Amino acid sequence: MRESLSDMEPRLHGDDQTLIVRRQNMNAPKFRPLKFGVTRATLRDGDTGVHYLRADQDLGPYPERLTDRLVHWAKERPDQTLFARREKNADGSSGDWKHISFAQALDAARRIGQGLLNRGLSAERPVLILSENDLEHALLALGCLYAGIPWCPTSPPYSLISQDYDKLKHVIKTLTPGLVFASDALRYGRAMLATVADDVELVCSHGTVPGRATTSFAALMATEPTPAVDAAMAATGPDTTGAMSDMAGAPEGAAVAAAPTAGCACEVSQDAVITRSNRILCMDKKRKDMEVVRERREIGLAGRLRVRGQCTACRRLVPPKRRSRR
Repeated sequence: MRESLSDMEPRLHGDDQTLIVRRQNMNAPKFRPLKFGVTRATLRDGDTGVHYLRADQDLGPYPERLTDRLVHWAKERPDQTLFARREKNADGSSGDWKHISFAQALDAARRIGQGLLNRGLSAERPVLILSENDLEHALLALGCLYAGIPWCPTSPPYSLISQDYDKLKHVIKTLTPGLVFASDALRYGRAMLATVADDVELVCSHGTVPGRATTSFAALMATEPTPAVDAAMAATGPDTTGAMSDMAGAPEGAAVAAAPTAGCACEVSQDAVITRSNRILCMDKKRKDMEVVRERREIGLAGRLRVRGQCTACRRLVPPKRRSRR
């Protein structure tokens, strides 16, 4: 009967035992060491029957402005990728990756922020984003963050699936945006024409909206920054309104200040398996609130965010043959 290595081990010495150990190590599964964050918590009962759950680990320090971290990493790691997206070829196949480094992101944020300031945008006239996640969406959000101008990403189905645009009209009536952005004028143009007033500027990455003056995203990016945009960034603080979110049902604007967002990003980085020494590549599958947290987490920890453009709800609008190649 054939003997196993474990049966032979007592009769082997020296180099033979070393060989057995090496063979055992070769067969053993290899695991990446992970540093977990919060693993313990305490539960406290309140006076009115409310239960309070608190992590044993205190929340770490976080900056008043996430843009401070963007500036920091643009100096420390200017060539490191912050955002990346895989381009699509004309035949629908996957092309090369397009990368945006920390230095490029900071430059874009200053240029876009200056362009928004030149337009007189503010909390009363914020930026409204209709389309799904893409690099332009991310850079526009950074520009708003840098200049201290609120922005609100809406659900793409409001524009692409709805036929009466009631939810989108409600969002626009509530927010009174001064600029509306969509990646593709062909896909979002109909919704823009039906809901956006003539005195509100339209910005698109690709194409123009028929019958309306349309600013290209490239033109917005071409704005020359001045010290005014850096002063606007320095004037932002913990209470500055950043991202705004629309709610399900009859959308109601929910403003999120800078401090809670930065604190939430810090909490996620401590709680999840994401640390400076243990980064992973993250694909953004959800939009809106989680997108804001993830973007700030990657900025704070010098991470990378891989952007997937089309939202799940709108995939039904893409022919099955094209979906199969994604």
